[in-house]
Amino acid sequence: MKIWLLIALGLAMLALASWRQFLDSNVTLDERLRCEAMVEADHQADPAALERLLPRCTRRAMVMMMDARREGAEPLPATEALAATGRQEALSALINLALIGSGIGAFAVAWRRATRGRRRF
Repeated sequence: MKIWLLIALGLAMLALASWRQFLDSNVTLDERLRCEAMVEADHQADPAALERLLPRCTRRAMVMMMDARREGAEPLPATEALAATGRQEALSALINLALIGSGIGAFAVAWRRATRGRRRF
């Protein structure tokens, strides 16, 4: 495999992992806005709580917790749903780490192939 192709593959894997980690949100805009409205209604008098909780409305678990609280859901199904979300997020993190490792591996192979031709014994 050509060195430039390995470098392109490494960059693609790192870009995909970065996108999945930082930009891909499982929360829709409607869900995020609904969560933010509930947080603002619950914590109007406490700006520190608002500052701390509003950014968390981009997480699936926070949205589910606020929805369960609003609907007055039973604790057990809400807890099971949160646990499932946690497992899904852990699996997603493992996939991201695998992509990052593969990208770094592609860079290492490209570097090894580039330096192998320069060595003379």
